[in-house]
Amino acid sequence: MKHSKLFFLGIAFVAFFFAVTPIASAAPAEALHNTWFELKISSKASAVDADNETLSKETIKTTAYMYVMQDGDGYTYDIICEVDPGMWDTTTSGGSFPFANPTEDNIFMQTKGWEIVTPDGLSMIVALSGQFKLKLKNGELKSASFSILGAYISESRAPQGDLYGAVKIKGKLIDEEKLPFELL
Repeated sequence: MKHSKLFFLGIAFVAFFFAVTPIASAAPAEALHNTWFELKISSKASAVDADNETLSKETIKTTAYMYVMQDGDGYTYDIICEVDPGMWDTTTSGGSFPFANPTEDNIFMQTKGWEIVTPDGLSMIVALSGQFKLKLKNGELKSASFSILGAYISESRAPQGDLYGAVKIKGKLIDEEKLPFELL
């Protein structure tokens, strides 16, 4: 009798636990579909000019934009940079990341290489891992941000020499109407 009472108390406890504990759900797969992010990119890098055997410190600050689209079981994205003053172009196209292991308010991007170009002639490949933080209301995306978990310059072409250093990227959801360039 004692064992059956404990058994039924255990079942009652488990049922109560699941009734009062919210179960975390994954973000909907389409949460980021057709979204734009404004990316603030910065780096304090070392520039090595091998021809002149010099080392200098460089500060890099630029803004780029990321367009995210759902594609099957994941997302594809494009990175658009200002390549000359007032002239914007896609510098990374067709990048992709799977929709794997999302939480209710996070989607992760595995290590990727982005080409970032600035109007002053800098071109660098940035290796990064990223995280989208989502705010949903009734399953609808209300706001989102993008941040990196880690990033560094893996290749560069710059007037001041080869660049080496860490990179910071912070992004926020932006309305298409607020983009500084026209869409085709």
